[in-house]
Amino acid sequence: MNKRKLIGLIILNPEGLYQQRAMEGIFARCREYGYDVAVFATLVQSCHFFPAFLEGELSIFELINFDMLDAIVVATMTLVEDDVKFVKERVLHKLQKEYHKPVVSLGIPLGDYKTIETDDSVAFEKITDHILDVHKCNKIYFLKGDEGHQISENRFKGFCASLQKHSIELDEKNVFAGDFWYGSGERLADRIINQELELPDAVICASDHMAIGLVNRLTENGIRVPQQVIVTGFDATVEALINDPTITTYIPDVGNTAVSAIDYIRSLIEPGEVVGKEHIFDKSGLCRCMSCGCPEDSSYIKQRVVDYIYRPKHNLGAREQVMDISRLLESYTSEYLTEEKNPDDCLSRICSCTYLIQPYEHFYLCLNNTWLNDAAEEQTGFTDRMKLTVHCFPKNEQKQNFASDTYASMFDVTEMLPQIKEERDEPMVFYFTSIHFNEKVMGYSVLQNPLSQKKMIGLVYRNWMRYIFNALEVARTHNNLSTFSKIDPMTALYNRRGLSDSFARMWENRKKTDKVLVFVIDMDGLKMINDKYGHNEGDFAIRAISSAVRAIARNDEACARAGGDEFYVIGVGDYSEAMVAERVQKFEQLLDEENERVKKAFKLSASIGHCIKEIAGPEHLQDAIQIADEAMYRNKIAAKKQRLS
Repeated sequence: MNKRKLIGLIILNPEGLYQQRAMEGIFARCREYGYDVAVFATLVQSCHFFPAFLEGELSIFELINFDMLDAIVVATMTLVEDDVKFVKERVLHKLQKEYHKPVVSLGIPLGDYKTIETDDSVAFEKITDHILDVHKCNKIYFLKGDEGHQISENRFKGFCASLQKHSIELDEKNVFAGDFWYGSGERLADRIINQELELPDAVICASDHMAIGLVNRLTENGIRVPQQVIVTGFDATVEALINDPTITTYIPDVGNTAVSAIDYIRSLIEPGEVVGKEHIFDKSGLCRCMSCGCPEDSSYIKQRVVDYIYRPKHNLGAREQVMDISRLLESYTSEYLTEEKNPDDCLSRICSCTYLIQPYEHFYLCLNNTWLNDAAEEQTGFTDRMKLTVHCFPKNEQKQNFASDTYASMFDVTEMLPQIKEERDEPMVFYFTSIHFNEKVMGYSVLQNPLSQKKMIGLVYRNWMRYIFNALEVARTHNNLSTFSKIDPMTALYNRRGLSDSFARMWENRKKTDKVLVFVIDMDGLKMINDKYGHNEGDFAIRAISSAVRAIARNDEACARAGGDEFYVIGVGDYSEAMVAERVQKFEQLLDEENERVKKAFKLSASIGHCIKEIAGPEHLQDAIQIADEAMYRNKIAAKKQRLS
């Protein structure tokens, strides 16, 4: 049994730069302390434009078994992008209701839980110092985040500290409210373009997104950046570094903030234990780019955008393979996966495509036990029992991959992943993400890696998972269509095609001594019921007979409606005449009980015949059916004579 502490991380859009830095800090400190980490992530932002898809992503938070977690870190900053509040409120409500152990919020407050913040005031003091000392600007605007927002005020505080240090008096008319998003930068630009505001020497923005919105709207309208106005942002996002012009920005100290969060948790769950060094990251600082007129920090820009570069050709013979977004798109994985419509074959192909998400130690696909059924159409969460349908290892591990729905092992959803409790030599991270088709939930995936692994899930993983969503939905839909073509819609029994396929499977799994059993059941008086009482009553009678047919069949036998009023039960196994006689008696008893219960104007009755026979192959099944059919007619005639006598 694994004795490691398990720390939960709730986060959205893990490919984001803030998220990557936060996870880097959390993983580094948890590795140092010997803790495992369970990451519960959506692969999109909280402001995602497609509500149904976002709901499917958010379902992953319903999986969390809080009893298994020793503490939880919430990357709250990622829950509220573009002023979206409902995700934060939903997570807060769930934690308050279901969790009673330590919770730490990163960046911004979450209810009354402990908040660990990055001190951005120092960063903004340095940004403002740069604008004043290097670029000698006089008239400077400051574009804040949300009014009263703690992070916004902290960043503004650093701006004010620099002004005071330079003996410059703050002019409140040069301070503007924003919301950290593109639109507030565009609105400030419009006021400058319309000459409502004087063109300043520089605008310091509290986020890259606002800076991008401002710069692009100004340049679209002929105002040159940085020649006429300098603009800076904050967060060092990839969007800022690939913008034209690139945005001078600042790399925040998120990694050490995340480290502090784990240190705080350690003081609560292991009081008295030694806490590591206060700072382990030294990656923060000003990133000079075109929007302030400084020479670009090209090495940093290259480092940040390398995963976003599209390479149409790859050296497939290289010792170290680059698994980037272009490799994924050029692999034609979407076409490869959706070509195969059989569920087991589809899962096998998914397993074969996991090379695209390397490096990984284990990849698991846990699907609802109803994912292939009609019930999956309305599924908005996870079933009580889950199927472990895929377990993959990297090719160099020389271990046997598993991929099958038919032979999948079952486990209770409260376990989340049975393997999470296994003994391991080093601490691990488990990334839990939802498997869904829009809001329809099919299950979840788990990617397991050592915490020492530097590469985290990101852009490639998100798009690879979208291929998986679509492939599973195609397989599920095709499976249902195939099933419907084998099922009688009125009775839900097999039709002749379904019976043939079912018997073929039984025959493949037979023992040498097994025999074939066939029941042929023919309903009495269906035409009379239809003519005298109507087809609705005739349909009722057919369904009642089918229920009795199903009741006398074993789980390993096949029931079919072979015609309008004719039914079969077919099995392969060890049968005796005494056993068959008991089942015939049970069938007749069931009809008597149903007649007594419904008290219709007509009587439900049917004639039944059977055959127990050794046959040479499936092609001889019809011989046994013919014998059972003849026995049924003899019984029908005998019953009719008895009624007339």
